[in-house]
Amino acid sequence: EANHARGIHGLAMIGWLPNEPPPGEWRGLVETLLAHLGVALDNRLAVADMESAQREVLHKLQEAVRPPTPTVPQTELGIFYLAADQQASMGGDLYDWVLLPDGTLHLAVVDVMGKGVSATKDAVAVTHALRLLVLEGELLERIVARADALVTAQNPDLVATLMIGRYDPATGVLRLAGGGHPPLLLVSHQKVRWVEAGGVPIGFPMAGSDQVVTITMDRTDTAIFYTDGLIESTKGILEGLDSLSRHAGEVADYPAAPLARALVERSLAGAVRNDDSLALVLRRRSPPAVASSASRVPLA
Repeated sequence: EANHARGIHGLAMIGWLPNEPPPGEWRGLVETLLAHLGVALDNRLAVADMESAQREVLHKLQEAVRPPTPTVPQTELGIFYLAADQQASMGGDLYDWVLLPDGTLHLAVVDVMGKGVSATKDAVAVTHALRLLVLEGELLERIVARADALVTAQNPDLVATLMIGRYDPATGVLRLAGGGHPPLLLVSHQKVRWVEAGGVPIGFPMAGSDQVVTITMDRTDTAIFYTDGLIESTKGILEGLDSLSRHAGEVADYPAAPLARALVERSLAGAVRNDDSLALVLRRRSPPAVASSASRVPLA
């Protein structure tokens, strides 16, 4: 029996033949062995309790840094994320989305150099700076440069690529600004194309977006934001882009959330996972246009 404060771990039973009684020192040796065993089991329980507490802290941290999915008219949203470290649940890939007072949707995907909770902290700093600037009404073409000035003033070693979107669900217009991030993937009528937004990453000289790219999404089009973990897990970036494009075409009819998960899982299937991976899906779901009565052809 071990430490009563932790409860009984188990019972040890020792026997010997009646005509061969144990040496006198056996009892002391057995008691010492069991005492050490009890301490080891106590320590293992303490470690298990600590690991459970750490998992709970990480879960709460995840909830704090990952914003809830907003309800956007005629729009589907989906997100899926995997950390590079399979034992961890946090990393430097982060996203943000928020429905603004004018009815447009702000979206951002950020990929900070580094891994683990430290990288998460830096990614949170970037996403919060972006959201603050958006809510202040900053022009889309200036947001990356302004965010760079804000976050690197506190952490001059921070480096991050990012893609920012402003989406109008009423018109389907999606405006993009970039900072050294991989191109957006647009799926339209089962055809897949890339949309480059250019720009210089945060943490580099002259950080900022080169331009604002504007696309108009059709009523069933899908825009896919992602981080480079999806395209750099294979032999090369070009091969990764081709692979991601192919997977997007294969699962284009999935709802937004399962589509995001399928893209990550298919892109990483059989690959060595060295980086965090994230896919964010924006799909327009506006109803078909209804012909006016004047344009309808009367039945014979």
